[in-house]
Amino acid sequence: MAAQAMILAAGLGTRLLPVTRQVPKPLFPVANLPLIQRSLELLEGEGFSSIHVNLYHLSGRLGRFLASLQERWRREGRSSRIHAVVEEELLDTGGGIGNASCHFVRGEPILVVNGDIFIGFSPQRLLKTHLELEAAATLLLHRRPGLGRVLVSGENDVAGFADDASWAFTGVYVLGPEVIALLPGDRPCSIVPVLQKAISSGLSVKAAFPCDVASETSFFWEDIGTPAGYLSAHALFMKAHGFKLLDPCGLVPPDVEVRDWAVVGENAKIGAKAVLERCVVWNGAEVPEGARVSDAAVTPYGWLRSP
Repeated sequence: MAAQAMILAAGLGTRLLPVTRQVPKPLFPVANLPLIQRSLELLEGEGFSSIHVNLYHLSGRLGRFLASLQERWRREGRSSRIHAVVEEELLDTGGGIGNASCHFVRGEPILVVNGDIFIGFSPQRLLKTHLELEAAATLLLHRRPGLGRVLVSGENDVAGFADDASWAFTGVYVLGPEVIALLPGDRPCSIVPVLQKAISSGLSVKAAFPCDVASETSFFWEDIGTPAGYLSAHALFMKAHGFKLLDPCGLVPPDVEVRDWAVVGENAKIGAKAVLERCVVWNGAEVPEGARVSDAAVTPYGWLRSP
């Protein structure tokens, strides 16, 4: 079986304006590494030989990054291949997968990962679960108050979608050939109505849970699509690694106070006597002398503040 995957990276990132006018959301750094690189390295490390990425917003910048990473992999002798698929119009999740499906290995499932999630799980374990369940589609779900949208009946049958459901959709799923065939490739379409159509047609849509796919460390998940989510992803990372300050280049002056945690990027400028509290300072960004940065990301293109 060919292990193939797709990362959905075409979105506009409007909730992260003004920064996303200059930087596509999948290139936002999480602990100083672009988020999409974390997803690509995870997939490559688990043997996914073909990884498709759809592009639309700032496609040139994201495409150049992918080409550079692919060249690095080639020099390192890695066999996985990254295939960029540029959309002429924004096709949403279902339309984006359908548009790229002509490049998939026919008859094989595709593992899909949203390009704006920071996640720790085993892609191969999810694919194995999908095959064991003999499902047409398998959705990775978890519990998150306020985000429940997926109805599950019995042990792991996905019955549909509703605002008052108990389970939240992670944006990670496996689609089999039967569902891929339902996807439009020439118009915008969300994946949710396609899955609902599959369920109504009698196809087996199953749920997988964190216990099914936990990696060697543990399962974690965060959507970085809002300032609060972006900072929460860093809080997860810092707690998991036991860090108070991530400063790889030693740029933080000794008289700077760090409260809770802070992440500082390469070539950032941190002024003396500043206070850094639950914050991210990007490569090339500047914190003035004596400034207090709390619950915010400081970038060269503006600040992102958590409400």
